[in-house]
Amino acid sequence: MLIYKAIAFADALEIEGKTICGNPAGIVICRTELPDEQTMARMAMEINQPIIAFIKQRKGNEFDIKFYFPDGRECFLCGHGTLVAAYIINKLYHYEHIALRIQANDFVINCDIDGQKKVRAYLSSYPLSAMAADKAPLYLELLGLSEEDVIDKLYCPMLNDCVVVLKDCARLRFIEPDYTLLSAQIKRDNFRALMITAASKNQEIDYEIRVFCPYVEHHEDISCGSANCYLLPYWKDSLHNDSSDDLVILCPFKPTNNAFGGIENGNYYLSENAVSISGLIHEI
Repeated sequence: MLIYKAIAFADALEIEGKTICGNPAGIVICRTELPDEQTMARMAMEINQPIIAFIKQRKGNEFDIKFYFPDGRECFLCGHGTLVAAYIINKLYHYEHIALRIQANDFVINCDIDGQKKVRAYLSSYPLSAMAADKAPLYLELLGLSEEDVIDKLYCPMLNDCVVVLKDCARLRFIEPDYTLLSAQIKRDNFRALMITAASKNQEIDYEIRVFCPYVEHHEDISCGSANCYLLPYWKDSLHNDSSDDLVILCPFKPTNNAFGGIENGNYYLSENAVSISGLIHEI
């Protein structure tokens, strides 16, 4: 097995005077079969990146992929891990179009290499429903929010994420919850993550996301690509964006951090019930 590390959604450009650090991923290339689940869980804890992907070639440009959190828990889908995996496959096998099959659900993510360091992944879009009535007040309290701060309280069944849409992006950027209490509640409810999102006040950015996830270091993920499977359709509609151009997404990460988490590009294709997510990749 070969182990590689790279960062997705980093950019040399500065935004509002801050650098963009990007989100790391560990990629394990398996020459024969994928290891058993216990071995992958143990290796994920040892590699200790925000996401770890295990990959095995099926035939030609088709590969199996499985994702793990650094605590050894399997993850159904990871956007930045997908982009990093495709980048590493391109580096090793020189395919410019790559098909990644997620074994758990036997569906395929198609990826294109756009230049040497940019990767675009095509995924299904997922619907949102209302967050459970007994959960919404609890999570607003844990975030230090009131109903007046919020536009929507939503849930994505496919990815098992809760979503709070805020009226004011400044509020999103400066929320500092009790991470221990918030993570404990997310784990208790068996959700993958709690996302907060808002339309950006920066004219170069369309919307912003923060990702509270108890399975990563410091209980907040640096950036998130897979959330755009439901946020791209939501914001395309909410922003009344009829352009064919990509939307630009900022993950600001923690307010105390001296860099933003990640900058992403994405699009929603209504007729195909699909989204695309792209970003720059840099090897560690």
